[in-house]
Amino acid sequence: MGRHRVIDPEILNAVTSYARRGYEIIPLNPNKSPHSELAPHGFRSATTDVAKLTAMWIEHPDLLIGCRVPEDVIILDLDVRYGADRIWDALGGNDIDTRTHYSGRNDGGRHVWLRRPAEDLSTTGLDRWAVDHGLGDKSGIDLLHRDLRYTILPPSRHPETGKAYYWEDETLPIADCPEWLTKLLVERPERAEPRERTDYQGESIFEWFEHRHLWSEILDGWTLVKGDGENPGSLWRHPDATAPHSASVSSDGKNRLYVYSPNTPLPTETGISKFDAYALMGHGGDEARALEAMRELPGAPSTSAPVDLIEWGGPKLYDEKREKGSRFSILSAREILELDPPDWIIDDIIEKDSLAVLYGASGSGKSWLAIDWALSIASGRDFFSHSTSRGKVLYCIGEGAAGIPQRQMAWLDHRGLELDDIEGMFWLNGSENLMDDGTFRALLKEVGERSPDLIVIDTLARYTLMDENNASDMQRFVDRLDDLRRVTGACVLVVHHSGKEVERGARGSTALRASVDTELGLSEDEGTITLKATKQKNSALTGDAVRMRLRSFGDGAVLVSALVLDDEEETPVASGGSAERVDQIILRLLAERQSAGEEAVSSTREIKNVLEDVGVLIDQGMINGSMALLSDAGLVARVGHPTMGKYEVTDAGYRELT
Repeated sequence: MGRHRVIDPEILNAVTSYARRGYEIIPLNPNKSPHSELAPHGFRSATTDVAKLTAMWIEHPDLLIGCRVPEDVIILDLDVRYGADRIWDALGGNDIDTRTHYSGRNDGGRHVWLRRPAEDLSTTGLDRWAVDHGLGDKSGIDLLHRDLRYTILPPSRHPETGKAYYWEDETLPIADCPEWLTKLLVERPERAEPRERTDYQGESIFEWFEHRHLWSEILDGWTLVKGDGENPGSLWRHPDATAPHSASVSSDGKNRLYVYSPNTPLPTETGISKFDAYALMGHGGDEARALEAMRELPGAPSTSAPVDLIEWGGPKLYDEKREKGSRFSILSAREILELDPPDWIIDDIIEKDSLAVLYGASGSGKSWLAIDWALSIASGRDFFSHSTSRGKVLYCIGEGAAGIPQRQMAWLDHRGLELDDIEGMFWLNGSENLMDDGTFRALLKEVGERSPDLIVIDTLARYTLMDENNASDMQRFVDRLDDLRRVTGACVLVVHHSGKEVERGARGSTALRASVDTELGLSEDEGTITLKATKQKNSALTGDAVRMRLRSFGDGAVLVSALVLDDEEETPVASGGSAERVDQIILRLLAERQSAGEEAVSSTREIKNVLEDVGVLIDQGMINGSMALLSDAGLVARVGHPTMGKYEVTDAGYRELT
């Protein structure tokens, strides 16, 4: 059975009567706030639709009757708790014969209806009049108009007393605003001049912004209730606020804004700076984008974006507020063609300015592969046949730090490189909980100082203390990864464990997979490690990308192509029925094309296409591994460019074939 609803016919009749007479009605909760589902846009959800309103009050009979102020009307809210009755009487307001209704608080508080005398109105003049006449520091009279708050109509019941609001005489016409009152309402507050400290000698764009810009420039559409907007104790009110004021300027000398109204795009948890507000209100909470816009302002000092954000304390995770303050960027079909293409740091595998996950079961080789990628990028060497873009790497070692020196030296020795060849490689030793604000801020400082192109977090479990299966916890972690990405423009790669069933993907909440750009899975079978792309937003790379094996080398071990086999092993080509090794097939094909004067190829994909043209079907991963083997052996080489040049068979390659 459904719940029993007691419908008050007096309330329902009033709602429908008001609507038929043109009053725009807003369904309000018993606490006076707009109903979140029935009035999702606050007073802007007001309606005169009788059928809709009837259904609302039948379903929710305890709703209060809110009303949006008519366009040509203002309403003065006299709050006697702040002395408004004394001030209104002293002003001569009681002599105005106009439509008025009283609050159900039954203390004499009332709403006075008047014709709107002008567009730009404020209660600043009323407050100043009260101060000048020794009647307090404010008038207690609030202003309501079409785009500022709303009124509550009779016979709604006051949430504190349970008593009904009531009309003094609803039939009275709405009077014109007297001239003396109009003068007070159009009086504007003195505007504070932009202030710059004469002794400020630094280059911080944030300090410059705080000194140069006013809250009145940032709080667009807000009303200054008290003060000059900058001095301690200044009060501001948001257009959708239901209270006399929504925020105040701090008195601690830091000029921060403390917001206590939930009806704003700003957070209420703590005081915020002008830059915080600028980012949230104008740039959807994206501090990096706000910083770029701030740097374009006249007179802004030139500065470095990553360092600035770190010095300022790092990005703020105002998720709800970001959504409220979001902005759209709409591009035409022609403009979208001008967007930059993906910037790969390992061709077709991971790209800059992205989030990636590498997952696999314990012992599948996740860390071996992540370290190989890191060192390949730091040195600018290809990862097998995938070209890399040389850059800086910060590798966060959550486990197994003692074995890193041997792994690094084995990798260098295997490729004939020295430590000087990986100057951009940095290791962060020790696992910390990145969900802790202080720890995360410290990491932001580290990455800001080094500006890496790749950040590896190995592993997720070692760097978080959270429930991996909880979607909210996982989303918070993803947000932190995204902040690292936005501050540096790097690829942030998380090494993670698979679940009990490897084929079902990474362990924990699917919020991780849904948020990343790239997801790569590792599996191990009888010593062969297979890398598979399970999600790639900007690459056609799918299926088995690379097959590898882990082989001892010197005092450590290295990953090599699965085609590098022991002497007694051989790799047959399934579709060709030949026992010839894949690398030999490719080498012979390239040599034949080169001798015939045919155009050389520049990628392993082209090699796969050429092989298919002659009826040889070979897995792309095997081709990639074979080309890595041929390149390492000096049998083929790129000509013209180390990563994008055409492949040519070397003299050593021709000797290998004879």
